[in-house]
Amino acid sequence: MQLTNAREIGAFFLARLVAMGMVFVLAGPVLVRIYVQLSRSGSVFLLTPIGCIVNGILWLITFGLFVALRARFSGAPPRVSGGRRDAATSSAGEIAAFVIASLMMIALDYVLDAFVVPSVYDSLQQSGETSSINTMLFGVSMLSSLVCFPIFIAVRRAMPGAAPSEESTRSYDEDGLPVGFGGAIATCLCKYAVFKGRASRSEFWYFVLFQVLLFVVLSIIDAAVFRGAAPVLVWLAALLLFVPGLAVTVRRLHDGDISGWWALLALIPLFGLYILVWLWDPGTKGPNRFGMGPGAIPDVFA
Repeated sequence: MQLTNAREIGAFFLARLVAMGMVFVLAGPVLVRIYVQLSRSGSVFLLTPIGCIVNGILWLITFGLFVALRARFSGAPPRVSGGRRDAATSSAGEIAAFVIASLMMIALDYVLDAFVVPSVYDSLQQSGETSSINTMLFGVSMLSSLVCFPIFIAVRRAMPGAAPSEESTRSYDEDGLPVGFGGAIATCLCKYAVFKGRASRSEFWYFVLFQVLLFVVLSIIDAAVFRGAAPVLVWLAALLLFVPGLAVTVRRLHDGDISGWWALLALIPLFGLYILVWLWDPGTKGPNRFGMGPGAIPDVFA
């Protein structure tokens, strides 16, 4: 089985370059000032959590661009796209593989930030070459990209199955197949940025439970590793899960025949309580304007 292809490789590194350019051009001057100020104030220990957060954002942007560019170049492998090389899609296995590979790179950067980068910052600051910090960060990011891609492909190969086809996804929505804890997580990750269609209470609330459990575990790890400096891993997980969480919220509202735009109410104090009521509502039985829906799914929250 072909693991990857030249078009997918090109899409990955082009996505990485674009993401790096976006971060360093838009945020680079601000980051340099932050790093220099922390060095002068003796708060060098904060460089590590800040670096991890920036890396997490960078990898998140990279993945989104990678999927889009891969489809543009018709380089999507069959195990991910279900046979369509121009499909802008991913799978739960591929997303998990990318998260694992990127977390390994963030861990590597953490080691560099903790033991190598501070001394380099001090040296550049003393020599008056603070402008070289961006160049160094760019070089480190490029090196991590060269290491990350083979790891990503290897882990993706070990992941089970290809992305579910449109028919298999629709069978869950329309035929009311049962969904459990693992099924809800897989569905939400496979529909990473799908805002169309409907979602049952089981799908939504199981995914909420998954996020809560994940954040609790990561909070414990953050407290042990970063000693309360910053909840780095929690923030990274929140960034990675923001889009699928928003998408399943919109689909859950659709199940009650409510426009997904009402999710914006959550930004208004007190009015967000209406969202909780709608999210707990059993939803419309049978079809509504947003599709057939999961109305026949046995709901463990009934």
